[in-house]
Amino acid sequence: MIKPRISLAARPAVKTLGFSLIELMIAMVAGLIVIGSVTAFAVASIESNVQNTISTRLMQELRTTMSLVTREIRRAGFDQRAHEGIARGAAFVSPFAPIALVPGPEAGECIVFAYDATGGTAGALDAGEIKGLRRSVGAGGNGVIQYHPGAGGTPNCANDAGWEDITDPFAVDVTFFRLAHANAAPAPVVAPLTAPLWVRELDVQLAGRLVNEPDVVRALDSRVRIRADCIRIALDDCLSVPGAAPTPPPAPPGP
Repeated sequence: MIKPRISLAARPAVKTLGFSLIELMIAMVAGLIVIGSVTAFAVASIESNVQNTISTRLMQELRTTMSLVTREIRRAGFDQRAHEGIARGAAFVSPFAPIALVPGPEAGECIVFAYDATGGTAGALDAGEIKGLRRSVGAGGNGVIQYHPGAGGTPNCANDAGWEDITDPFAVDVTFFRLAHANAAPAPVVAPLTAPLWVRELDVQLAGRLVNEPDVVRALDSRVRIRADCIRIALDDCLSVPGAAPTPPPAPPGP
């Protein structure tokens, strides 16, 4: 018996399993978009973390410097025999009270002050008790905060002798350092009726940037209450270099 032949065209179509080329291309494009978004987010997060780390490092450097500067300035005028001036008014003149603000040599401020150190003669200016702080230019042309411990005499703001760096010019470039009296001297009065007294506060401004990341710039400011007030017949004497001769009191009126 002869079996009839079945034409191939009459066979039922078999469904092909899997993805077509177009579907694969669409899936690849979608995957690349997702991967690109994740990569961009990761890179942005890393860059942000790096910038935060750099900024934190700079702020720590500036805060450390500001803490040292304000601590020294706050001690200015300390006199171990200040208690002897109670109720004496301008008759008691402490040699430590004056604070001199001098324009620095390199776009900064220089402050010269004094305080009575332990181990010296109480109430008298001894060698090494007149200090200084200033901004100058250090290695590589970078700004640096310097401290003068008083060795060798009164600090000279225009001379480099005796000044020591307290910031690292290879790490931080101090771009700005300013000091200014936050409150003006009170109006003078006629002694001996009452003694002119100046309760002093100083505004300190400090700014800098990292040497390796000059685009990262930060600034700090602080107001310092000087613990020792200044008593003088002429309050302009409070702005002189410590140890300078004060203005003598006026002669008492005749009978």
